[in-house]
Amino acid sequence: MGSRLHRSAGACSGLAETGKRATPVRLTLLLGVVCATISGLLPIDIAVESVNIGALSAFAVVCVGVLVLRKLEPNRERPFRTPLVPLVPIFALIGCVLLATPLDGLT
Repeated sequence: MGSRLHRSAGACSGLAETGKRATPVRLTLLLGVVCATISGLLPIDIAVESVNIGALSAFAVVCVGVLVLRKLEPNRERPFRTPLVPLVPIFALIGCVLLATPLDGLT
């Protein structure tokens, strides 16, 4: 995802170059160093809540994506199937909201 965003932004393409396994090695290393630095400087409770809200947000986006793609492209080839659609994505989305609600307003 980082390499796609980087390429679309039109910035220096040196960071978006992929390695022999087709992964953006330089960009991944840079983002890893930035995240490690921020995590090392923040108090642990803020870092933990930031990671929690980030993971919950990503999972919620996936749940919404499953629902939208099933509606807009029902015949699309899928390498794996989600059981009991739309119940599983809807309950997962509700779970994400319920888990994110008690987190501090800062996150």
